[in-house]
Amino acid sequence: MVPAWASCHWLSTAPPILLTAYWLNEQYWTMYSLKPVFQHLRRRAAYFIYVWYWHIAQGERVRTVRRIEQTHRRRHPGHHFIHLCNSLQQLEAFRHEGLTAVFSHHNCLLDETMYFPIHGITKRFNAVYNARFKRYKRHELAARVDSLALIYAMHPNVDNPEEVAAIRREMAHAHFFNHRNDDSYQALNAGEVCRCLNECRVGLCLSAVEGGMFASMEYLLCGLPIVSTESLGGRDVFFNQVNALLVDSTPDAVRAGMESILQRDTPPDVVRESVMGRIHEHRRRLQATVQAIYDQENVARRFTDEWPHLFYNRLHRFYTHDTILRQLEQFPPGSME
Repeated sequence: MVPAWASCHWLSTAPPILLTAYWLNEQYWTMYSLKPVFQHLRRRAAYFIYVWYWHIAQGERVRTVRRIEQTHRRRHPGHHFIHLCNSLQQLEAFRHEGLTAVFSHHNCLLDETMYFPIHGITKRFNAVYNARFKRYKRHELAARVDSLALIYAMHPNVDNPEEVAAIRREMAHAHFFNHRNDDSYQALNAGEVCRCLNECRVGLCLSAVEGGMFASMEYLLCGLPIVSTESLGGRDVFFNQVNALLVDSTPDAVRAGMESILQRDTPPDVVRESVMGRIHEHRRRLQATVQAIYDQENVARRFTDEWPHLFYNRLHRFYTHDTILRQLEQFPPGSME
């Protein structure tokens, strides 16, 4: 069964350049969710830039990606794939298998105008953990943190209600930003998340393995220094001595790390500024990747001129196939075979 939607964003229609999420279940959620697009562009030179939302650097899994692409290109030789990597380890693994890869971390795609320090706001909580209620997020490591707040997203189609309820019970000592007076769950928009984070002093990152972790960059842009366990997936790419402290994966170590980083009392603006240069560095790599395609296709345009009009937070939205196919109508007349 083909999914009825896909996550994608058109960076260019001439030539066709599409940026899309690559999911953990590579064969189903990415290759099949884009099947209508592939079919529509079957005789075109087209470029697909994949953003990875989960750690993948193991040999066999990377080889699986290579085999998927080889099979696809036998059917559609004009299609090209480029992978944006969240870590140098992932970059090396992909290039070792002959895949086209660029070290451009997906956290550079957060909109810094949506997450920022709010001056004069009351800091009500020592620490905040913005993470889905999944076991791999290891909320239990925050069990000894005093004055803890939690933010989480809940998706009915993919989250287990029993698991969510169990973690809520285990973290009953925390404040839940998603729950108001009637205790029902409420999703928070970016502006609400920004305000909630600004009511806290430190951000927590506690998973052992995931992707680049958007929440870690939201913390930093809002001026919150981070206490993080060691991890795979690339979130530490933006960490430095100013904005983060790595600790062991125990509740005592997380609590001690929070107390230590609170004593630093680093101003929020200093924390934010510590990542801005690296954000722009990773964006420039993505922009250079698209510009290289323009140059190869003899397109007389500058992608940096187009970027401000194309950019939105995360460059990540879900569209139905009907919507995607309507977008394809933007191609110049006669450009499709």
